[in-house]
Amino acid sequence: MEELIGNKIENYQILSILGKGGMGIVYKARDEKLDRFVAIKFLAFEMVNNPKLAERFKREAKNHAQLLHSNIVTVYGFIEYKNLLGIVMEFVEGESIEKVLFRNMRLHIYDVVYIMRQVLLGIGYAHSKGFIHRDIKPSNIIVNSEGIVKIMDFGISKSIFEQDMTLTGSKIGTVFYMSPEQIKGNNINYLSDIYSVGCTMFEMLTGQPPFYSDTEYDVMDGHLKKEPPKISEFVPGIPIEIEKIIAKCLQKQADQRYKSCGEIIDDFHGLDDYLKSVNSKYFLRKKKNPKLVKIKSIFILSFILVAFLGLFYFAYIQVDAFIKSRLYEKMDKIDFGLLTTKKAKQELLQLSLLKTSFIENIKSGYFFDAKRGIVVGDSSLIASTSDSCKTWQNIKVLSQSSINDIAIFKNGIYLAGNDNLFIQYSQDLQSSIYIRVDDKLNFFRLKIFNQKIYCLASGGKILISEDGIYWEKIKLNTNSGLFDIDFFDKKVGIIVSWNGEVFRTINGGNSWSRLERFTKKYLKSISVNSAGLGFIVGAGGGIFRTQDFGETWIEIKTDSYEGLQAVKILSEERVVGVGNKGTIAYSKDSGFNWEFRNSGKIFNLNRIVTSHDNTTGYIFGNKGTIIQFKLRN
Repeated sequence: MEELIGNKIENYQILSILGKGGMGIVYKARDEKLDRFVAIKFLAFEMVNNPKLAERFKREAKNHAQLLHSNIVTVYGFIEYKNLLGIVMEFVEGESIEKVLFRNMRLHIYDVVYIMRQVLLGIGYAHSKGFIHRDIKPSNIIVNSEGIVKIMDFGISKSIFEQDMTLTGSKIGTVFYMSPEQIKGNNINYLSDIYSVGCTMFEMLTGQPPFYSDTEYDVMDGHLKKEPPKISEFVPGIPIEIEKIIAKCLQKQADQRYKSCGEIIDDFHGLDDYLKSVNSKYFLRKKKNPKLVKIKSIFILSFILVAFLGLFYFAYIQVDAFIKSRLYEKMDKIDFGLLTTKKAKQELLQLSLLKTSFIENIKSGYFFDAKRGIVVGDSSLIASTSDSCKTWQNIKVLSQSSINDIAIFKNGIYLAGNDNLFIQYSQDLQSSIYIRVDDKLNFFRLKIFNQKIYCLASGGKILISEDGIYWEKIKLNTNSGLFDIDFFDKKVGIIVSWNGEVFRTINGGNSWSRLERFTKKYLKSISVNSAGLGFIVGAGGGIFRTQDFGETWIEIKTDSYEGLQAVKILSEERVVGVGNKGTIAYSKDSGFNWEFRNSGKIFNLNRIVTSHDNTTGYIFGNKGTIIQFKLRN
């Protein structure tokens, strides 16, 4: 649907893409009749001819249009034009809480209370009109340039007075914020939104949802059976009142939660004394930025309106620090020190956290040496450096899809990502061509081995080429996504997949056989060497070891339950793994015993690579994280 940019539909001139979702694309447009900017959400072409989905989309517009509130994005109209269906909405110039969290990790309690008061007013209004949002989360909350909070995306909202179009047993919502009754597929009411509000507040304060894992099963199991962690474990000194508010929102039994959004707002008043008495030395005050004076002033005025006048001084200082993110930068330096100890540095890695300006999640990268490299990631991030990561040059791609991997082949640079994104660049990154694949696939991993390039994809498919021009397609005996591949030698290789399946080849990849299943955990990464040693890592801290070229695998028991995203053999003795919540695992005895370090930061580490000249290693993670380590000879 990108081809809509530049077109005029009715009285709307389509200008740019604001975002993509499961049912379509949201564009920024100009209403030429009223001379104002609007946002238009178009249903995806392939869904327009589906009567059920088209009717659901129209219902979304109808439901949303009935909600007129200062804290809810306003619907202006509906478009039925040729083969297009679109909802015309208020254009909000601002930033979502999700993006703020990407940049700042977590918010101070001042900001959480200020934002959530407005969210609760908007959600409470929707409830009073008989509507349930069903997908409250940070990405659906935006603060505009005037400091007003707006709730977005009533795309799956439901009137409690109409018959639900979804079948009983279906799950609608985002799993990190879903109530237990949503997960079970039961009928829900406004108390489900209360639970999602609790999840959202928890993440705003701590930087992560209450139940955070790399598998949906573990997340859903947490919502259904486990107690959420205490916020004080993440933020020491947090007042008990906010703990109690969130704990009540997150009750497993719906009838034990708050009965309305207004009750939560009432309980916020119990925090007023605390907010006024916070020690101002906790905040770091910096020189004012003239460009931000207007925004800060409006935030201050908002605090005055919702709290006592005496809160003014403290709110001013906090917002000043919050907007400039200086406190966040200091926390980075403190928390990162927890990744290593003196002993760890001596025995394995000397880690350095590199500063970047990226807010995107970095998925992979390639470094020619310690100075020159390329990284790729979410939102089609491609950036190159030639000065040891001090500065970066962004490269534009006509796509918003995530780029999952990069590989340097003999005839160019290859990028693989979601939504059929498969691109070959010239070595100087000045020109590119899209590699066309018949199927609609997500591409997860690229591997150069034995003069061939392998590309692992969803649906159990592999693309293989010797020249980058002609591609052979292989379908394994699975429909799962294939996540990683590595070879012991020219004949023996291993592939790991989403649902715990492992495949092995003994003929150089011409055919693959599925090994007898040894785990039900999803498997994310593999690393092997020519001596027959290999490691697979995945969900729940799972580490599996082989020393017979992958014929048999033994699980290595550890005390960690954090999912691991990547593993890398650095030498005969040293192995390193990285994963969720900043986890770094390492072994100095060929993987028999492992030690775990955690940064105390709430981000995932996604990939480990070594430079082409084997002098330097890099760990890539969410929110622009790049960690560098030196390889010993």
